Amino acid sequence: MKYAHARSMRKLLVRIAAFTLVELLVVIAIIGILISLLLPAVQAAREAARRMQCTNNLKQIGIALHNFHDAQRYIPPNLEAVDPEGTPVSNNSRSGWASLALILPYIEQSALYDTIGVVKYHRPWDSYDADTVAGLTTPNRGVQKTISSYVCPSDQDRQPLDDELGRANYSAIRGIFSYNGVGTTLPQPYNFTTNTGVFLASFHDGGWKGFGNGNRKITLASITDGTSNVFAFGERATEGTSAAIYWAGPPGPGPLGMISSAVGYKINDRTARESITSKHAGNGANFLLCDASVHWVSESISFNNGILAVTGSYDPSTASALDDFYKEASNLGVYQLLGSRDDGQAVSLP
Repeated sequence: MKYAHARSMRKLLVRIAAFTLVELLVVIAIIGILISLLLPAVQAAREAARRMQCTNNLKQIGIALHNFHDAQRYIPPNLEAVDPEGTPVSNNSRSGWASLALILPYIEQSALYDTIGVVKYHRPWDSYDADTVAGLTTPNRGVQKTISSYVCPSDQDRQPLDDELGRANYSAIRGIFSYNGVGTTLPQPYNFTTNTGVFLASFHDGGWKGFGNGNRKITLASITDGTSNVFAFGERATEGTSAAIYWAGPPGPGPLGMISSAVGYKINDRTARESITSKHAGNGANFLLCDASVHWVSESISFNNGILAVTGSYDPSTASALDDFYKEASNLGVYQLLGSRDDGQAVSLP
C-alpha cells in the first residue's frame, strides 16, 4: 500500500510538472512576439553603431587632410596627374593618384603608400601592372586593398573584382558640377573651372615636384567662406550608377566621377553617378567639413542650381565658367554653396 501510494504521487507530480501542447504553443508564440519586438531595436542599435563608425572614418580622413596640410602647406588635390614619363601630355591621356591615396601616410598606412609606389609610379595602374608582372592577384595587389577607414560598414558591396582598383565609400567634393567633355574640350590648365570646392585636379609638369603648369594650391586660408562652412568629403554608396568609387585613383584617363562628387546633384540621387549617396537610414548622408568635423545632412537641405543647371547655358568648359558661378552664387541653394570654398555667401549647415 505504501509503495502504491508513492507511485501515485510520482505520477501526479509528473502530470503537474509537464506542459500540455497548447501551453507549449502559447509559450512559443510569446517568445516569437518578444523576438519580433526586440529585433528592430537590435537592428537599429547595430545601424547606429555602423553609422558611428562611418562618422569616425570620415573624422579620420579629416584629421589626415589637416596633417597633410600641415606637412605640405596645401590641401591634397582631387587628382595628382602626370604622364608615365613625367612630362606634360594631352588632356585625354592624363590620369593619376586620388586624394585618398595621397593621405595614406597620415592614416597610419605608410607601408601601403610605399608598397603601391605613390612617389614611384605616376598612376595606380602602373602599380597594378607591376604587380601583375610579379604574379600577384586580388587581394594581394596593393592598389586593390580594402582599407577599413575608407569603407562604410553599412555598405557590404565593396570587394574589388580582379581587374578593379580598391573600392571606397568616401568621395572628395570638388564643387558644383563635373567637368564638361573630354580631350581638347577640357579647359587649360588641368584644374577645371568647375572645381569650386577645395579639391582641384592637378597636373604636374615633370616628375613628383609639386604643382606646375600654372595650377593653384588650395590651402586652408583659401577657404574664405570658413572651414566649418565648406564640404570636404561625403559618402558614396556602391549601388546604382554611383557604384564605382576608388581610393587609389580613377580607373583610366579622365573619369573624376569615380573618385569625387559634385553638389550639383541631390543627395541620394541614385540616377546620378556623382551624387552623394548613403545606405544609412534617415534620408541623408554623412559629410566631412573642412574643419574636420562630421555632420549628417538631410536630403531636405535647400537645393537650387539656378541658371547653372547641367543642361543649361552654363558651360563649365569655358574660361568664364567660374565668373558665371560667382555671379549666380546669391541664387544658389545652401547645398550648392556649401560645396564652394569662396563664394562669399553667408550660409551654414541647417
